[in-house]
Amino acid sequence: MTKHNRRKDLSLGLPGHQCALRSDTIGSKNCRKPRLHSLRQLQTFALTLLLAGLCGPAKCAQDASGGASGVGRNLSEQELGSVDAMESCAAERHKLVEERVKFEGAQEMLASQSESMHELLARNQALENSLHEAEQIKLALTQQLHKVTAVNVTDVGTGQEHAMRSLSFEFAERLAADAMHAERDTQKLMHMSERLLEVVRGSTGGAAAKEKAARWVAANSGHDKSNTRNIHGSKHSTDSTGAEQAAWKKWKEERRHDAHSLDGQEIFSKSVLNKLKDEVHAMFTDSFESYMQHAYPYDELRPLSCSGKNVFGPKGYALTLIDSLDTLAILGDFTTFDAAIRRVIREITFDVDVNVSVFETNIRAVGGLLSAHFLAMKFLPWYSDELLKMCVDLADRLMPAFNTKTGIPYGTVNLRKGVPHGETTVTSAAGGGTCMVEFTMLSRVTKDPRYEMAARRATVGLWSRRSKLGLVGNHINIETGVWTHQDSGLGTNVDSFYEYLIKGHLLFGDGEFLTMFFDSYNGIMKYIRRGVWYLDVNMHSGAVSWMVYSSLASFWPGVQVMVGDIEAAVQTQYSIHSLWRRFGGMPEGFNLESGKLHNGAEGYPLRPESVESIYYLHKATGDPVWLSMGIDILVSIQTINKAQCGYAATANVVTRRLDDRMDSYFLAETLKYLYLLFDEDHWMRQESYVFNTEGHPLPVLHEFLNFSDLEYSRRAGAVCGVPGMPECEQQTVRGACRRQDYKRTISAYGFDLMAEEDDDDELLSATQPQEAAAVGDASAAARAAAAAGAADYGVPATHKEKTSGE
Repeated sequence: MTKHNRRKDLSLGLPGHQCALRSDTIGSKNCRKPRLHSLRQLQTFALTLLLAGLCGPAKCAQDASGGASGVGRNLSEQELGSVDAMESCAAERHKLVEERVKFEGAQEMLASQSESMHELLARNQALENSLHEAEQIKLALTQQLHKVTAVNVTDVGTGQEHAMRSLSFEFAERLAADAMHAERDTQKLMHMSERLLEVVRGSTGGAAAKEKAARWVAANSGHDKSNTRNIHGSKHSTDSTGAEQAAWKKWKEERRHDAHSLDGQEIFSKSVLNKLKDEVHAMFTDSFESYMQHAYPYDELRPLSCSGKNVFGPKGYALTLIDSLDTLAILGDFTTFDAAIRRVIREITFDVDVNVSVFETNIRAVGGLLSAHFLAMKFLPWYSDELLKMCVDLADRLMPAFNTKTGIPYGTVNLRKGVPHGETTVTSAAGGGTCMVEFTMLSRVTKDPRYEMAARRATVGLWSRRSKLGLVGNHINIETGVWTHQDSGLGTNVDSFYEYLIKGHLLFGDGEFLTMFFDSYNGIMKYIRRGVWYLDVNMHSGAVSWMVYSSLASFWPGVQVMVGDIEAAVQTQYSIHSLWRRFGGMPEGFNLESGKLHNGAEGYPLRPESVESIYYLHKATGDPVWLSMGIDILVSIQTINKAQCGYAATANVVTRRLDDRMDSYFLAETLKYLYLLFDEDHWMRQESYVFNTEGHPLPVLHEFLNFSDLEYSRRAGAVCGVPGMPECEQQTVRGACRRQDYKRTISAYGFDLMAEEDDDDELLSATQPQEAAAVGDASAAARAAAAAGAADYGVPATHKEKTSGE
């Protein structure tokens, strides 16, 4: 209450007249009530009223003149002798009696307001004390942040050890300071301080703290858990007893001491991680059962309306079921895994008249079937390659898309009729170059090189058209080989092209892919990386063309872990997670120039890229800070995205409005990586697996690394390190073939080399004429085979022939 308001309340409704007690003025309009501004004035005026009520008009006037000078003046005897004056004085006395009653009421009200004012002052002092206490907590938190350092890690890409420098955590301090400065609610401020401290120290956060507090209070105050939960929860109990409050305060002090002590017990214990793992498991079970109950055999679940939809058209092939098979095995639901595979074998067919995305069908369905095939061989005794046969059938239906002049596939294919009539010849780099992992694995398993040859031709077709900076563009014309969109980045339309270069090397030991990756990596780190962010640039000049960070680029720190660039991965992942902490989800696009969400990209469709990188970083470093980030993601999804059936995508991360969709990758990737993050002893983390870009694990097997089939190797184009083939181990680049020899290998696929590469070949021809002649003959033969086309690559010469053949 302000000083002005208190003054106003004191003068409200007080009785009396600020005029002389004269017969000619009593009752006139000139009389007005006084505004008394002090307690002394109030007491003086009260005395005047009392005298007026106890005496006649004459004595009243006399005492009033002596006891309260300035309020009234003496009346003359002539005026007092007037009958009219007597009647007026009597009437005035009656009024004064009435107003005395009102005054007593006002006096009581004033006393009540005074008590309220004292109470408000006391509460204000308590708030000031609480704010001071919160500031002390924040100060202690900042000191703890500086004590957190990184650990020595083993480079998973090269096997060399890298000592990571101490992390400054400046971003965390800035986030904490901004959030706490803007918050003035004491309870929220205290909770924010404790929650942030828990994240840094590695606690499970609010849920575990509430449970522990409830148990402690119940044991020390004799009250049940339901009552004590309200003490710490968001809904506070209004009738909490003094014992409960004292117990809670004591528990909080003990807990704060433990939190600030570096010698306290380790917070990320096995029991805590098991609890987190079980929560992820429960989320998957709820989502998968909701899909099977409300959406199957449609492709995906609508979690808000509890219905289903197909992804590519009016018909589908139960995409979510296929995409979720390996997750069932990883989570240990082997009974459901067994039943799901039997259902896929029995009920799913790809003989469907529907136009599908080559990219999405490959990474989700082909990759999902291949991964489930290997896991079924591992866990199901009755299984006999049924999923592998389905995978071959589906891959054959995708193969017509690869019958192009450049080898880069069309973006769309009809599963029954081949490439649709009038299909665009423009495709993205990611769409054309993200098939090497699945198709090569399928060829290695079936000993049929057609799939690997088609995928390798597509990948080399894109890479051979890179710019002098080592970058590829967003979109390319698959017939002319001309880039139609020359922006280059790590987000949409490009991302998985680079990812599959390094994963192709890790899975199959292919040195060519390693060389291609590092050529691109150098260009990415020099031109696309700006600070800790990765932006879109012109592929030829390197000039920034788009200041929007795409959430799809969040996979990149995980790739950097694979090649041993841990420090760069750590820096970028912290920046990415700062956006998550700000919005409770990773928006599809964030404008780094304006600091706002990109228009039309405000949602978070439950994507996995950020948690994927967090998983790789934790696996490489063992630092609990990555577990803390995983908890942030877990709690956000549980809190914001839970729907009636499963979990719904966020349409807008600011308004938290949900979208009626649950993409299959939420079960195939997001929950899978979260589960593996919290299960540090999982068998998959102890074995050699490489995940495709949809999160489907494929095993690194010795028989796929060594080319025992010489004829297969010749047909597939593997010319380096194979018995009976030209060796190049003496001049290697990061374990790959010699640069010049590798360029000849690329030219053998029928692609034109860039000008500077031709110069290299001419120089090599002058120094090694015989070898150059031999390679030239091989290149000519390969070009002839490529011109002949279909037989070598296992694709039809024309789309019309494929359709008529069926």
